[in-house]
Amino acid sequence: MSLFKRLDSVFLPVTDVEASSAWYETHLGMSLEMKDTKWKYYSLQLKGAENDPIPWITLYEVKQVTPMEHMPFNLYTPDGMARYTDMKEKGLQVTEMIDTGSMLVFEVIDPDGNRIGIVSWPEAE
Repeated sequence: MSLFKRLDSVFLPVTDVEASSAWYETHLGMSLEMKDTKWKYYSLQLKGAENDPIPWITLYEVKQVTPMEHMPFNLYTPDGMARYTDMKEKGLQVTEMIDTGSMLVFEVIDPDGNRIGIVSWPEAE
C-alpha cells in the first residue's frame, strides 16, 4: 500500500492572483476551483480532470516573484505542435520547441516569469 494517494497541489508564486488566475484559465484551459481571498490562494484544475487525481495548481500572491530556473511541472498535450502554434499566435511568450526524438517540449512563460513546461508525444492507441 502506498503511503500517499496523490500529489495534491503545486504552488506557484504570482504578484496578482486575480489576473494570474484569469491568465491560467484563458491560456492553459484551467478552471478556478477554490478562491481564498483572505490568504490570496487561488486553486485551479485542468478542465475535464475533475475525476482524475491530477494535482491542482495553487497560485499564491507575493510582492515579487523570483522565477525558478527550471519549470516546476509539465502539462501534457497529444498535439504539441498545435498548442505551440496557438500560443505563439496569441502572442504568449514561448521558448523554442525541442524535438527530443521521443517527445516535443517547449515552455510557456506566465506574466510573472514562471516557466510552464508543455510536453507532447503520441498516445498509445
